[in-house]
Amino acid sequence: MTEFDRNKWNRKYADPNLANEEPSPSLVRLIEYLPKQGNALDLAGGAGRHSIWLAKYGLTVTLADVSSVGLECARQRAANSGVTISTVEVDLDPEDDEDLKGRDNLLSPNRWDLILLHYFDSRKIISLIRNALAPSGLLLIVQATERNLERNPKPPRPFILAEGEIRNLADGLEVLYCNEGWTPEGKHEAVLVARAASGDRKP
Repeated sequence: MTEFDRNKWNRKYADPNLANEEPSPSLVRLIEYLPKQGNALDLAGGAGRHSIWLAKYGLTVTLADVSSVGLECARQRAANSGVTISTVEVDLDPEDDEDLKGRDNLLSPNRWDLILLHYFDSRKIISLIRNALAPSGLLLIVQATERNLERNPKPPRPFILAEGEIRNLADGLEVLYCNEGWTPEGKHEAVLVARAASGDRKP
């Protein structure tokens, strides 16, 4: 990721009033799949709305994002909400995959009981993400599809999924739930819940 991109996200979160505090309705609708406890990773979670929601649910949450401003906002909001989250400032579009493995062991194998990807284009690092799931760990993905552009200008095309593409992101995992369609909120989203194998897995 370029410094321009980093600055863009810092500017976005400079006014915390502009950052949504409520969790995505599409994520809330998946609550029955969430583990009751364990270590959760919220990738590109911005100002922490989903990390805080997961922490309130009882999970031990780490929020990773490129924006130092967004992470500071998330820490303040978490404290105000009476929960604790860990934060890691990291470029999630690095030149070398080893950067993600090494930084706080963020995507080291078999680490996370839950990894959340909400409107984050994970295709470049999805194999690392899958391998970072602990045995029986869950991958939750909510992402806009190409059809979303029929009603909404964002996210732009390079960052959205083709129809049916979301299943490719779960390669090697057991798909527990997969759906694509218009939400009550007027977005066309692909939603996936997939589970890693229960035994020890090699990276």
